[in-house]
Amino acid sequence: MPEKRLNRRHVVNALAILHAEMAGQIQHHEREARRISLDQGHVAATLKLLEPAIDLRTIRAKPHQERSVIFRSGEAPRAILDALRVADGPLTSREMVERILADRNIEATADRIDSVQKSLLTAIKGLEAKKLVRVVATGKGGTRSWSIA
Repeated sequence: MPEKRLNRRHVVNALAILHAEMAGQIQHHEREARRISLDQGHVAATLKLLEPAIDLRTIRAKPHQERSVIFRSGEAPRAILDALRVADGPLTSREMVERILADRNIEATADRIDSVQKSLLTAIKGLEAKKLVRVVATGKGGTRSWSIA
């Protein structure tokens, strides 16, 4: 019976530590939210000074985007162009993701593929706007393939 108490004590201690860490994270984010809210109030006051008739309720909130842990700033477009340069033909965004992850020796889990694919699609839009890549085929369900323009 003492073994079960000992095991339970370890679990309880580990959960208490986890609870304390989460409480600390909540406090940190609440402080950060208060700081951002104050900053937003200053921006709103400045907007009202510059444009008294502005209705701040009409300004939609911009969704927060998580930064990719795979790419540093400006690295995704280079990775896309590198993947397209060595490819035998056009690539879909998923094929690009798989090649990039393989080149970096990163495990291609479903969540990671989805996350990186979102980053790549955003970067591809920028490359299309700069006329560096172009869509060469659209498959079933709207799946597109790109090549270097």
